[in-house]
Amino acid sequence: MGYLRLDQVKEGMELAADVTDRNGQVLVRSGASITSRELRLFRMWGIEELSISGLDEQTEDAPALDPAVLAEYEPTAREIYTHASLDHPVMQQLFTMTIQRLAEQAHHGAFHGA
Repeated sequence: MGYLRLDQVKEGMELAADVTDRNGQVLVRSGASITSRELRLFRMWGIEELSISGLDEQTEDAPALDPAVLAEYEPTAREIYTHASLDHPVMQQLFTMTIQRLAEQAHHGAFHGA
């Protein structure tokens, strides 16, 4: 099982987990094969990523980002974590994940700047 952003999901892929709305109501059950109808439903509900069967945690098709690109987004992440203690291991991990996410969004044209 792995996660894909909605724009990476293709018809025919199988859900590895239930997809729920903000209130926890199940929209589509685990094991369902994704169709164009489900893709529209996910967009309408603002679902951004899905757990897909048959993928590793790190998606195989996601290119590794250049460390220089990641370094560009560190200042933005530092602004986000201004009031957090980055000495704590959990916060360090969240900080690293934030940098990665910001760089990925910029790489895919979804981030519009800080």
